[in-house]
Amino acid sequence: MPNKIDHENGTQLAGFETISTHKEGGVLFAEIAAPPMNLLGPELVRDLVSLIQQAEADDSVHVLVFKSADPFPMST
Repeated sequence: MPNKIDHENGTQLAGFETISTHKEGGVLFAEIAAPPMNLLGPELVRDLVSLIQQAEADDSVHVLVFKSADPFPMST
């Protein structure tokens, strides 16, 4: 799996296509950037599955927080 997270310094070793990550203590932060509106496509699904598998396999991860990289929330 090439997208491993470097838990020594809390950064991602190899980039996901649609997700960037960083870790602070037991919290893994994942920022989703799948333009134009973080639509769920094959790339994002693949990255989410890989990220969740890695987080589940790492006993030091206690919380996974997702954030959107899209600065413009959808208006209602």
